[in-house]
Amino acid sequence: MKKNRLVTYIFIDGEDKIIEFEVSGDDEEQITAFLAEVGDRMRKELVNRNIITPEDHFYDMRISVISHVCPYCGERIPDELIQGYLGGTSIQCKYCGVKIIRHEG
Repeated sequence: MKKNRLVTYIFIDGEDKIIEFEVSGDDEEQITAFLAEVGDRMRKELVNRNIITPEDHFYDMRISVISHVCPYCGERIPDELIQGYLGGTSIQCKYCGVKIIRHEG
């Protein structure tokens, strides 16, 4: 690992089965490598503990929403909801009804 500092934010919600993990730093390559390693280790541990199956997927919630795609049903999210999400508001998909919670770190 390089000697650049990384700031991490972890949010765990067992009730809604959400793990949110964000990393900030100056070196994009270092952040990408760190997230890949942490994601791989978390996935293996969750599979080993039978919390998820190997077929389950991880989603980058923020990227999915910013890309106008509901991470739950795959339908398009309207622009006005995206703006609210970017402003820190939780949103609800009008197709599947799932509330997409925006946590602030």
